[in-house]
Amino acid sequence: MRKTVGVQLGAPGEGRARLQEAGITVTALGEQVQIGNVRFGSRARKSGFEPGWQVGGVLVPTDRPSEYWVYLPALLLTAAIWWGQGRRTAAQRKPAAP
Repeated sequence: MRKTVGVQLGAPGEGRARLQEAGITVTALGEQVQIGNVRFGSRARKSGFEPGWQVGGVLVPTDRPSEYWVYLPALLLTAAIWWGQGRRTAAQRKPAAP
């Protein structure tokens, strides 16, 4: 079973100290990292962390905008081309003046 949980770590600094402040103690077992202990009543316990879980990855929020913002200019460009082609087609349908 896989589960994603999150916890606020507070001010930037040394990683292990930040985790301990949040109530998590991690243990490295070769290539694997597991949660060794979760302090009772801590932010980590309230977030749902349990001792013995294997850490599969760490997700960190970024300051860059979402990758989906590229679709807005693409949609506007497509709409502009569609509108321009519609005007050109309408102009070709008009009968020529005698």
